[in-house]
Amino acid sequence: MNALYQAARRYLPQRLKFWMKHLLPPDNTKQTAQIPIPQGSAVDALRVWYEENLLVEARQRAVPPDRRVPCASIIMLTHNKLPLTRLCIESLYRYTDYPNFELVVVDNASEDGTRDYLEGLQRVLSNLRVIFNSRNEGFARASNIGIMRSRGDYLVLLNNDTIVTPGWLARLISYVEKDPKVGMIGPVTNSAGNEQMIRACYSSIEELERFAEQRLSAFEGRHFEIEALAMFCVVFRRRLIDEIGLLDERFGLGTFEDDDFCYRAKLRGYKLICAEDVFVHHFGRGTTRSWDDREYLKLFEHNRRLFERKWGVRWRPARLRV
Repeated sequence: MNALYQAARRYLPQRLKFWMKHLLPPDNTKQTAQIPIPQGSAVDALRVWYEENLLVEARQRAVPPDRRVPCASIIMLTHNKLPLTRLCIESLYRYTDYPNFELVVVDNASEDGTRDYLEGLQRVLSNLRVIFNSRNEGFARASNIGIMRSRGDYLVLLNNDTIVTPGWLARLISYVEKDPKVGMIGPVTNSAGNEQMIRACYSSIEELERFAEQRLSAFEGRHFEIEALAMFCVVFRRRLIDEIGLLDERFGLGTFEDDDFCYRAKLRGYKLICAEDVFVHHFGRGTTRSWDDREYLKLFEHNRRLFERKWGVRWRPARLRV
């Protein structure tokens, strides 16, 4: 990314940033946060769980849950993109050491083998439940379906285009437990449109794990307040839903439902914080990557105007730290 576009990301309106990104030549001088995405069929993806002994680890984490601690419901949406979903779920069962969690996957009518993969995992993992929608319900409605079918005291919205790192969930929940004024919390990442994005450099899962450990060592216990959290990974108490309601389904397929939800939480007096010591890899636009750029921008602009009309405010993009 060249210096002109980097400056644009901080200060220019969203529409100008969008077009500068596509008109300026790419900067290939640094390979940062590049993780290869595995390919293969649903059968191949399932085979990994047996050949790498991942199934043994997953079953140990799934059964029996520790009823002495509150349950955390991890809600993940899928719509095709099986290789990304596979990476995410594998990392989740490797690195989630929180002793009482369930994974609720809501599939928005995938057609690429994702359904077979999820059905196969559901048969062997007791804390995994899958809900299959007959059509793509979009982010807000599908998330609400998952929330209503979950049982956890803590709710975690996690994109399927993420890779979590060791201890991620326990540390995020610990911040919420320590301070009742914290309404929502998210991690730092390599790809986001706000201050959650940091400089990151790795090219494999192993390097990502080491990077996350170094980040924890350097920033343990540090966090900061943020205007709005990106919902690629966010944790909050279930009672927040009772106070401010579910995600607003008027935002359709996606964009701005996260800004809207965060805005309502802040109106109730809650703080939104970002944990500097928790790192989650984010590929970015996992389910919308195949959309035409003009189509994506059209949806973005429509939902931006909807958000502004709803609240009588002018939306302003967040300034980045990098």
